[in-house]
Amino acid sequence: MFLFDHTPMPLFRMVSRIIPPFSAGSVIISLAMVFIQAIVISRMVERYQLITPLSYLPAFFFLLISSAAVSLHRINPALLANFFLLAAVNRMLSTYKKDEWSLRFFESSFLIGAGSLFYSGTGWMIVLPLIALALMRPFNWREYFYVPAGFVTAYILAGSYHYLVMNDLSAFVRNISACYFTPSLRWEYVTVSLKWFIIFITVLGFVATVFIIFRLQIEKVQTRISMYILIWTGVLLLLIFFFSPSAQLEILQLVAFPAGIILAYYFKDFKPRFVAEVLFLFLFGIMASIRLWL
Repeated sequence: MFLFDHTPMPLFRMVSRIIPPFSAGSVIISLAMVFIQAIVISRMVERYQLITPLSYLPAFFFLLISSAAVSLHRINPALLANFFLLAAVNRMLSTYKKDEWSLRFFESSFLIGAGSLFYSGTGWMIVLPLIALALMRPFNWREYFYVPAGFVTAYILAGSYHYLVMNDLSAFVRNISACYFTPSLRWEYVTVSLKWFIIFITVLGFVATVFIIFRLQIEKVQTRISMYILIWTGVLLLLIFFFSPSAQLEILQLVAFPAGIILAYYFKDFKPRFVAEVLFLFLFGIMASIRLWL
């Protein structure tokens, strides 16, 4: 069992009471959620013109990475939190060329706070709206104030519910603390083939990121800023995995979002083509070994 199975965040505890995590229904619903998220990512890529011409590679890489860990083929907190992270990043990107001060950064940080009530690792992503503000907007103290205000509001609402309805505020606080700071066995449930998959994707993602940083100089300003935000999303998630005490393999569900777009941008113009085909075959080979050597 993962850490979230015996020490869940409040909202995930409510979900797991309704849908047993190890049931057939949990597997089916999680599969539907992953495909819905892949569609949302494709729509985001199209809306913000992140990759031209339009490609389904972001959805493909997202599905490939998010489905790598067989032990997570069920409803889990990171999968649920990813809906909130997708919505939060969408709100940030939508502020491009908005001259007036905007509440969208309040909404983004509120969504991150709400997502962290399913999966605590999402809470550390509160740094992302601050980075997006620095990249996208002239300095406005109100917008910087909105970031912590939106995040705290999510916890105030959850705490108020536990205090007024459940009459267990102290238990709520202890639960939050345990979920954020309980040490976990980071590589538990990771097979040898899955470790190789993670290493390969990490190295490939690093190479793709370096390529993108140089390539973005010729892109439109909106595409450039949006890709920088996605790169920071991936970097922050990797830092959370390696340095957050409670993070485990489930964070792959979150990493798959920015990694899918970054890898798709890299491969769309990859030359020579036969090298790209070899890399794809290598990825599928690792995925096959993951299935065979569980």
